[in-house]
Amino acid sequence: MTALEPYRTPERREGAVAVSDRRRSDRPSADRLDFRHFIAALRRRLGLLFGVTIAVVAAAALFVTHQPYVYSATAEIVLNTRDDQIAPTSAQAGSELPNADRADTEVEVLKSRALTESVAAALQLDANPAFNPKTKASPGIAAGLRTAVGLGGAAPRVRSPAETQRAIVDTLQSNLKVTRSDQTFALDVTYNAASATDAASIANEFARQYIAGQLRRKTDQNRSAITLLSSRLDSLQRQAQSDAERVQGYRIAHNLLSTSGSSLTEQEISSYNLAVTTARAQAVEDRARLNTARAQLRGGSNGGDAGEALDSTVVGRLREREAEVSGRLATLTDRYGAQYPDVAKTRSELADVQGQIKNEIGRIISNLEARVSVSQQRLDSLTGSLATARGGLADTNRSLAGLNDLDRRAKASQAVYESYLNRYKESVAQDGTEHADARLLSNAEPPLMPSSPKVLLSLIVAAVLGVGLGIAVAILTELQFTGLTTSEDVERRLGLAYLGGIPLPASVMPRSTSPVDLIFDDPKSGFAEVFRSLRETLRQAAGEVPHVIAVTSSLPGESIAMTAACFARSLALSGETTILVDCDVREQGVATAFGLSSRRTDIVDILEGKASLDEAIVFDEATGLGLLLADAASDRGDQLVFGTRVEDLFTQLRIRFSYVVIATAPLLPVAETRSIVALADATLLLVRWRSTADHAVRAAMRLLSIKALKTTGVVLTNIDMRRQAKYGASDQTAYFEHYKTYYR
Repeated sequence: MTALEPYRTPERREGAVAVSDRRRSDRPSADRLDFRHFIAALRRRLGLLFGVTIAVVAAAALFVTHQPYVYSATAEIVLNTRDDQIAPTSAQAGSELPNADRADTEVEVLKSRALTESVAAALQLDANPAFNPKTKASPGIAAGLRTAVGLGGAAPRVRSPAETQRAIVDTLQSNLKVTRSDQTFALDVTYNAASATDAASIANEFARQYIAGQLRRKTDQNRSAITLLSSRLDSLQRQAQSDAERVQGYRIAHNLLSTSGSSLTEQEISSYNLAVTTARAQAVEDRARLNTARAQLRGGSNGGDAGEALDSTVVGRLREREAEVSGRLATLTDRYGAQYPDVAKTRSELADVQGQIKNEIGRIISNLEARVSVSQQRLDSLTGSLATARGGLADTNRSLAGLNDLDRRAKASQAVYESYLNRYKESVAQDGTEHADARLLSNAEPPLMPSSPKVLLSLIVAAVLGVGLGIAVAILTELQFTGLTTSEDVERRLGLAYLGGIPLPASVMPRSTSPVDLIFDDPKSGFAEVFRSLRETLRQAAGEVPHVIAVTSSLPGESIAMTAACFARSLALSGETTILVDCDVREQGVATAFGLSSRRTDIVDILEGKASLDEAIVFDEATGLGLLLADAASDRGDQLVFGTRVEDLFTQLRIRFSYVVIATAPLLPVAETRSIVALADATLLLVRWRSTADHAVRAAMRLLSIKALKTTGVVLTNIDMRRQAKYGASDQTAYFEHYKTYYR
């Protein structure tokens, strides 16, 4: 038994086969988008793409042509960026300079209902038929539908003046558009109307009413300010004068002729604080010196190492003399001994010097005690003076607290009075000189062309959207397509080896000729070359063409008998003894392909023992191909053909013929087909090009044994060679248009 192993290796799941590494390397990486596949998909669905695009463009054209014309006119207003006041004024009383927030606020003012009502009144739009139709249909959806279908309805009623006014204002607001021009302080007032004249006049009137409203508002505000300020000035003046008199009375009552007294007392206290701090530091220092000296005396020192003693010049000189005498005493003692008279004299002199040093140190300690006493007395004196000054400051501060409160009230009253007086004078000076905070930059002109509908732009957008939608529909349709088209589809989606493709006869044959006859009549044709290529593919896959080759499919209508007949005839023309066995007792397609009657001795007769093999075989006169037909006359045809005795028959056929081609029934509807496929060395699984769904083929593959799957390859049938180039560039058949002239 031969296997197609060079073309595939077993896949993970049981019963499936996968393309080998050599075939797999020809395909693009799964993590890379192949743009050619995208283009090929669009080419395949080009008709659908054009259809969707044309439908979208047609719908857009129909919609646009039924839209009413709308004209847009724009008036431009600019907010004043400088405060040009004629009368002098303070910064607070001037106009507010524009900023981004104010510009956005003015946009909302222009769109306000109050301004819209003033525009409607100024233009007398209630007399304009475009804004004030005479009647209005009765409300209600049901009544409107009855009127639309001619069933009658409630009689129309006349609108009230209030309803008319609301309708006009609503119409104006719905067609008005106010925007800022980029980031500037220019405001574009655009109005859309069915009439170019109405659009321009309404846009200009919005601008005029806005500017006039600003001027009226500023004039009214200024006059209201004058009235209010004049009524408050007298009372504010009296309040300021009364507060000033209370301040002076308080000063006299508390003997506070000047507010500087508090500052002088504070300076005095500050000086006392500094003196107390210095005196306290000096007293601490003197006491520390005294305590240190006493501690040294208590520790056994003679006082010579005290700080004051070390700084004394007298002690210093005595120390020098002591050192001199001590040195002379040591010299005399070493030279003459302790009993020498000069030694005793020198020792007496040394004791006298040491006594003088001790007396001087005692005097120094006494001085330290006196200094400590003086420092403490000075500190106590300064502390008492500081306490007296602080008491005086407290009394002054208590009086100044009340004075400061009255003084602040008097100054506040005076400041309020002066601010009201200045504002009153500014308002009086500005009366009659007010100007608006915006000006008209350009008037709206009646447009020559409508702003909508934009026919050309709409059609262009519709075309773009149509192309996009068409591409989406085409790709979606392609993604939902389950047929098999190319060798890549077969190997990727089925995991089986792709052996070749058989063209649709009408796409390669210039005349109406039977495909079976074309193999013999025109052996150099492209159609005949396909079957020679299929034989060569099988030979390369297995090292030699398998002896028993089954031709089957998953579903009926896959041209099993015609393909098997053409393949068998091609093998016979190569000089090899070949027999074609028809095992489909239901259809008898082989007899039909060769134009023979199925009412003759057939395979069923052999299996029933009614005839010998030689009696049943019919030979094709043109090619010498042996034919073993099937007849449906026997009710036991299926059981006999797919029974155990058929194995003996194929053993005999292997011996007598080089190649045995079996035309079987489809796998899915006929269960016995699996048995006959298991007897073959190789199986050609036919799949109708772009017709048979891949899941149907996989269902048929699940019915085959692992052994049968290893010898099964896929052949696409009925390929339209004129269209195949649109579906991929990896197959030989995709280039048929380039080499079809080679067969002529």
